[in-house]
Amino acid sequence: MNELDFNRLDKHGYLKPTVWFWLMVAFMSRSWLVLLMAGVSRSHGSHMLNLLYPHQMALYTGLVVGLPGLLLAWLAGARHFNKSWINTLWRSGQWILFAALSVDFVLQILALETFQWTFEWPHALALLATFWFFIYLLRSRTLRRIFADTGSDPGK
Repeated sequence: MNELDFNRLDKHGYLKPTVWFWLMVAFMSRSWLVLLMAGVSRSHGSHMLNLLYPHQMALYTGLVVGLPGLLLAWLAGARHFNKSWINTLWRSGQWILFAALSVDFVLQILALETFQWTFEWPHALALLATFWFFIYLLRSRTLRRIFADTGSDPGK
């Protein structure tokens, strides 16, 4: 991609985050999504949370691990405010995601150890997605460009 395609810019002149970025953010904030779904389905919400998170501490740690993803999703839409702290956090977003994904990976390994390393599809798919997102974070030039983008008019 030598020339910049204008379709990749949003209305403020910033590079739009890719679909893979949004999938990674959704994957990292999956506990928040489950909590939201449980809150929407009032009558079955507590049953859903007990089914997916039998130990409350797993839900709480998932919520904490999902915070960086939610923060970066918010920053993706707030970059046009052009505040220095927003730009600083956004530029370090790739490493924030890497750190959060590393913590999530460690928690997944601890969960596997808790289940005595028995194979279960949800654990296997979560690990596969984690590896894929690690590779995407480290290899994607587009993602590096998105996090390095300071907009079309940095002097605002």
